[in-house]
This record gives sequence, C-alpha cells and structure tokens, in this order.
Amino acid sequence: MKICLLSIFALLIVGCGNQPNTKEWPIKPTNEVAARLIELDSISRAILGDTSKTQDEVAQLLEGDDFNAKAMQQMRDSADLVWHMFIRLCNEEKTKEALDLYRLDKNRGHMLVALGHSTARYLLHNEIIAPMAFKFLPEQEAYELIIRDFELDLALADGMVDINGEKYIPEHYADLIMNLADTYCAAKMWDKAFDLTNRMPEILSESTSDSVFAYSVSMMYKAGIYKAKGDILESLKTLRQLKTYLVKEIKTSNNKEALQGALQAVDNKIEEMDAIK
Repeated sequence: MKICLLSIFALLIVGCGNQPNTKEWPIKPTNEVAARLIELDSISRAILGDTSKTQDEVAQLLEGDDFNAKAMQQMRDSADLVWHMFIRLCNEEKTKEALDLYRLDKNRGHMLVALGHSTARYLLHNEIIAPMAFKFLPEQEAYELIIRDFELDLALADGMVDINGEKYIPEHYADLIMNLADTYCAAKMWDKAFDLTNRMPEILSESTSDSVFAYSVSMMYKAGIYKAKGDILESLKTLRQLKTYLVKEIKTSNNKEALQGALQAVDNKIEEMDAIK
C-alpha cells in the first residue's frame, strides 16, 4: 500500500507544466464533453511525452526498493483503462454512468494518474465533473465531491510551487483558488472560504506579479462572503478598507487608469451595500 500511494503521489506531482499545442486523438468524438476530454488527454500526453521519461522522473522521487517499474506500468495500464472507459461512456451520452464510474475512489485515483498534467486535471474537475455532479447528485453531495476534487488540486498545486527547490507557479493556480473560494461560499462553508481569502494575496501575487490586484481581489471576495452570510455591515467595512487602500495606491501607481477602474467598481459595490443596509 505504501509503495502504491508513493507511486501515485509521485506521478501526480511530476505532471505539471504549461499547456502546449495539443495532439489529435485517434477517436472521433460525438459530443462536446467527449471532445473536451480528448483535448485534455492530448494536453497531458503532449506535455509528458514518452512515458518512460515520466517513469524516470518518478524513480528520482522515490527511493530504492520503493520503485518498481513493472508495478508502475501495471498501474498506468489500469489507469488508462478506466480513463478510456470514462471517455467512451461520455461519448455514448452515458454521463450518469460516467459519473458513477468516477465516484469510485479507486477509479478516481486511476483517472488522476491517467490524466497526468495538473492543469488538465483541474479542468476535468471544473468543466466536466462539476456540471455532472450538479446534474445528477443531491446538492450537498455535489458540493462535497467538487470541493474534494478542488482541495486535491490545491494541495498538489501547493506542492509544486517549490518542487525540487525551484519556483514554479501552476498555470491554473489563480483560477483554482478563486473557484474553490466561490464553491466554499456557495456551500456555506464560511470558515474555509475566509481562510482561503487570507491566502489569496500571496497566491495571486505569485501568479500575476501584481500585489495590488492580489490584495484587491482578496478583499472583494471577503466582502462578498460577508454579504452571502447576511453581514452587510462587515461587507461594507471591508469594501471601505479596500477603497482607502486603492486611493493610497493610486497616488504612486504607474497604472492609475486600471486602479481608477477598480476604485469605481468598489464604489459601486459600496453603493449597492448601502442600499441593502
């Protein structure tokens, strides 16, 4: 079990990088979902290239007897089998059966290994699995599934930021953290939503190299969470803090036009909150 878990984690971690041009798949899709799945598969394969190279990278992450090339290949074969079955079900419009297949923990792990690229995995969760969950599952179960997937995506993204001593920012990092915050808020998981907004300045600064934007987004999210909770006074307080910050930054900024636009958006929100109050 230890070897299996180490192997899976290593395979997930090495699957990172920016999106290149995709390669054409030999199967012709019959609907948009299947077409997107094949595109995501192509993204991963185009990045990872020769699987033997990926196995060499995994071997470097594992130590000594923990790496077994034959077991690794068997795991990859099983993963590909489940992944292709999922695509076939979607291609045949059997989306409920596809979701049932995915929800089995073992199959979910196989699919994450088969879809080796971190951004492709996140897009699978966001664009394919989430709509399926909301369509076929009770709302609470849907949120639990989506949040579980996004939290895994975030944990893996966090692990990649300083992998092997090098600074690497996953392409989907910013979108993921904002999407997860939205999902926490929609599911009324207020504490987790606030905790994530506290991380936004650091993560968004790394992703966008714009600390003012990062702080502003985090404060807007925080104000939105307070509003969703029904705490209009705290929402207003947060927006006014952000307004004060932007007014100060505009004085020394080289991008005054953009900040003026942001300030106007904050003023509009304050006016909206005042009307509710």
